[in-house]
Order: sequence, then C-alpha cells, then structure tokens
Amino acid sequence: MKKLLLLWLGFLFLLPVWCYGFEVAGINYSFTGSNTVEVTKKTPLYIGNIVIPETIIYSGRTYFVRSISDSTFYNCTNLTAVNIPNNITYIGRCAFYGCTSITSITIPNGVSNIRDELFRNCYNLINVVLPSTVLAIERSAFAGCSKLASITVNNSMPPFCSVSDPFLNVDKTTCTLNVPFGCDSIYRQADVWKDFLNIKETGYLISVSAEPIAGGIVLGEKMYEKDDWATIEAIANTGYSFKYWKEDGKNVSQNSSYSFTVIKNRILTAIFLKQITITTTIKSPDITICSVSGSGIHDSNSIVTLQAIVNHPDYEFKHWEENGLFVSNQTNYSFHAKINRNLVAVFEKKKIYINTSVSPSSGGIIQGSDEYDIGSIVQLEAIPQTNYIFKGWQEAGAIVSTNSIYSFTATNNRTLVAIFSKLITISVTTELTNAGTLSGSGVFEEGSTVHLNATTNMGYKFLHWTDGVNIVSNQADYAFTANTDQTFTAVFMIHCIIQVNPSILDLRIGDTVYLEGNAFPKDIEFSLNWESMNSNIATVDNSGKIIALKEGNTNITATSQDGSCKGICNLTVIVPKNLMIYPNPFTNGEFTIELGQWLKELKETEDISVLLYNISGRLILDFPIGSDKTEIDISHLPNGTYIVRIGEFVRKITKQ
Repeated sequence: MKKLLLLWLGFLFLLPVWCYGFEVAGINYSFTGSNTVEVTKKTPLYIGNIVIPETIIYSGRTYFVRSISDSTFYNCTNLTAVNIPNNITYIGRCAFYGCTSITSITIPNGVSNIRDELFRNCYNLINVVLPSTVLAIERSAFAGCSKLASITVNNSMPPFCSVSDPFLNVDKTTCTLNVPFGCDSIYRQADVWKDFLNIKETGYLISVSAEPIAGGIVLGEKMYEKDDWATIEAIANTGYSFKYWKEDGKNVSQNSSYSFTVIKNRILTAIFLKQITITTTIKSPDITICSVSGSGIHDSNSIVTLQAIVNHPDYEFKHWEENGLFVSNQTNYSFHAKINRNLVAVFEKKKIYINTSVSPSSGGIIQGSDEYDIGSIVQLEAIPQTNYIFKGWQEAGAIVSTNSIYSFTATNNRTLVAIFSKLITISVTTELTNAGTLSGSGVFEEGSTVHLNATTNMGYKFLHWTDGVNIVSNQADYAFTANTDQTFTAVFMIHCIIQVNPSILDLRIGDTVYLEGNAFPKDIEFSLNWESMNSNIATVDNSGKIIALKEGNTNITATSQDGSCKGICNLTVIVPKNLMIYPNPFTNGEFTIELGQWLKELKETEDISVLLYNISGRLILDFPIGSDKTEIDISHLPNGTYIVRIGEFVRKITKQ
C-alpha cells in the first residue's frame, strides 16, 4: 500500500511538467519529454504566416520543437503559410484540416508518415513537397485538395498509400507528380501513384538525413539536374558536433557544408556526436572581485570540478545554483558530466532592506524585492490597479520621486509608500441629440474640479443638468468636484425661432417682395401669421407678400399660430431721388438699379456705367447703363458684400 501511494504521488508530481500547455511568441506548446515540446492548437485560432522555431526558451530552459499534435491548425481558415523546421519528425492527424488559405507546404526531413486527413479540404493547396523520409501516406491525407497542381516526392521508392485514397478529389489527370530520375516506371506500377497521368522525372534525388535525429538538422535535400553543383549542409544542434557525412557506410566528407557534382541519386547521412557543455555564470554585485574555473566542454561521464574564488574581503561565496535551485554550498563542486549544465556561482555583500507599502491599499501593487546588496541598484515599480494612477513615492511624508519606476543605490534601509490616486469617469448625455454641444466629460483624478458646458443650438433652450435623478445645476457651465463615476444629463427644451429672410429690406414705393420664414429646429412644422406694424407704410398678406406704400420704416413680423415663435424683418420704404438699388440684400444673384431724376438728366448728356468692387476695393465689373432701370446679374460671383459706384453715388450691397 505504501509503494502504491508513493507511485501515485510521483505521478501527481509529474503532471504539471508533462501535461499542461503554454504559449511562446504566439504559438501554443505542450511538453513531450524532458527537453522536447510539440506544437498544439489554441484559441483564438492561428492566423497569418506561422514560423515554427527549432527551439524555444521557456522558464529559462531551452526545449526542442519535435512535433505538431493532432488537429493543431484544424479549420484555421485565415492561416496563410506555415514554415516547418527540419527537426520536426511527427505531424499528427488532421493537423492542417480545413486550412483553406494555405497554397504550398513542404514536409521536413524526418517525418515518416503523412497522417490521416492531414491536409483534408485544404482546397487552395497547390504545391506539396514530400521528403525522402516519408514512407506512408494515410487515409484521406489530401482529400478535397481540389486545386493541387504539383506533388514532389523526394523518394526513389513510392511511399505506401492507404487503401482509402489519400488523394480523393485531387485531379490526377492534371496534377503533376515529380519523382527522381529512374523512378518513373516504379511510380507507374505503384498503387494510387499509378493513377497520376502526368508523372515527371525532374532530377536526381540527393537525400539527406541526420544520425541521431536529435543531433542536428540537414539542408539541401532536393532533386537536381545531371551535372548540377549540389551543396548539402549539416547544422549541429546545441550539445552536438558534426563529425562527417556517411554514404553506404563510408565517410565521404568531414565538411559540414559538402558540395559535389550530381551524377546519380545519392543518400547521405550527417553523423553528429553528443558533447557535454558545462557553463558557469557569476552572480555578484561586482563580478571583478570573484571568479570561477572548471567550465567548458567535457567528455560524457567524466568528472568535472568547479571552483568559486573570492577576491575581496567584503564579499563571500554563498552557493552554486542551477535553474534557480540550490545545488551546493561547497566552493569546490565536483560531479559527473552527464547532461549539459549551466551553473551559477552566487556571491553576496551585506544585505539592506527596502520596506514598501501602498496608499490607498486598493490603488495598486509594487514590484521589487525588499532585500538588496549594499551598493546595488534598487528598482521599484509601482503598478496602478484599474481606474487608478500613480502619483509618487513618499518617504517620511515627503515625495521623493514621481516616476513609477524608481531606481536608486542601496546604501541604507528605507521605508517607501507608493501613492496612488483614483480615476473618476464623468460622462455627459442628452435626450435631444440635436439640441446642442456638450463638453467637459472625461477621466479625472479624484478630488479634481470638473467643468461641464452645454452650448445650445438655434431653436432650443438649455434648462438644467441632472445626475439622472436630481437637478444639480441650472447653469449651462457646471463645475463640481470629481468623487465618483457619474453620468450627467443636459436637459434641453425645444425653443423655436423663426428666421425671416431677408431680415433687412429696402424697398421703393410700389415695390412688391415675398418674405420667407424658416423655423428652427427644422423638424418643427407650423403655419405663420404675417403682420405689418404700420400698414400705412407697407402691407403684408398671409403668403408673406409685401407691398411698399409710403416712405418710412416699419417691421414685418412672422408669428406661429400659438404665438410661441416670432421673427422680424426691418423694412425701409424710400422714394427714389438720385439712385435706388433693390432688393438689398438679394439671394437669386440679381439686383436692380433705378436712376433718380438727376442721374436721368446726366445720362442724356454722357455715358454712365455701373462700377462693382469687392470688399477689398478691386474692380470686378464695369457695366454701362442703357436705361433708367437696369437689372444686373452677378450670380456667378460668390456671396458677400460688394460696393456699387455710379458717378459720385456709392452704395453697399449684400449677395446672400
């Protein structure tokens, strides 16, 4: 019973190491061995161009990426490309099922099986390259890859194909099957492969592999034309060294980069040998006062002795550590070289303490340890919680720094308080969205003054601000202290205005003009009552038609039926003497000039012209007067104020 309990506890201890997943640089992994991992699926799904690395660093340790698990990229429809390194030796079932954006894939050396439904329904897949290591293609591996146009098989022997056609729905009449020289007849007799009508011998196959597989990666496997210059390369993984290239059991080259002329198919193996590397690092406030010896490359299982040496009386050796764990407190540490190791010799000075706290307690957190070596750099970081900001570091009631990251030299014990301030969110709204413009909302420090403003649009009237329940101010400009998140509502009422166009009008006796009344806001509809304040000078009917009767000034009013809205036009009726220009202002681009008696007599003896200037004094029109009443069209000119001059008479007109 005791043995069973120990076994069960051991299994529980191993679970965190071997079972849980983690993410590095956007790719999910899970452990498969003490120094190996596999790529796994994740949520959200993978997108874009994924580059799988040969190795990753996680929690300070290096792991080799050896495999891709089942369904890793399943239905990743926005995955456009995957770069698979040569040290991947296994790709699981359905790993790329439904990756509809992938167009090309190269399977790396070392993969021996193309598993069930691996690329099923990758209907935009066009090119596939299979290495010489692939020995079998399983059920429906490429089923549904209807656009597959080229398959290159770098193997002189056709890989075994499942009875259930791995290339279901692939057009074998148009898809090109590229095989090594001398292999055409073999593929034409092999099950499934013989169904491809377009089989081409595209070159001599130079096949490369690594021994052991973990020793390194090999590059250069492909098909070459006869007499091509081929270069293959062996790259040792960490902990291995390249020794030689082997062919038919013989050493053919000791150069990791081996070049030769291609005259036949060749199968070459890169031989790697494992080495044990012992590295050491010094962890000390001052690395010049200490040293270590004994590190380097060692034969497997040989005895390594590391020595920690202190060269300063104020320092002492504390211990050896590895991956952050204590190993030995002996200055001379001996062990057998079995695996690569990186050991840290820890040296220390006298310790001092930095005590920290947060105010208010809910305002944030502090990063930075409380124990430091004398003379070392202390770095504290204040990190505010949501809806707080950092204000400063306080010591003995005084602010000593306003930087959230506070660095200083550890010379004495200190007590520091990180001061935070709460952030208050103030929002504004109104039910009448067209009634005006609201400003002043935002995020404020607790206790600061907030100024809200409501600017009213034409046709509306501001009433008051409310906090959703109570009226808080009748002033459009409302100031208060921010102490809690709040939403304030600006309450407006419709306050209609009638704009009479034109609002100022000069007429001569007998003239007739129609006025126009526009209501604001524009979505209000009602009829108008027109009235002349002096019907002896001018009359107006319910259509807004004015008849000028007598010289003088009066107001023409437009009033809503209920009397709540009113607009006014200031009317001047004049008797023409020497010059009359009307209407003024005018909106249709035309105005009339009528000469008085004196100008009429002058016109009989000499030519008279209308000179029109812009407001800057530039002459823009010279128009001869041919009759006592002349209509002038300036609709082609922009709206604005112009100066009319006829002889000595000058008038200002406005085009609207």
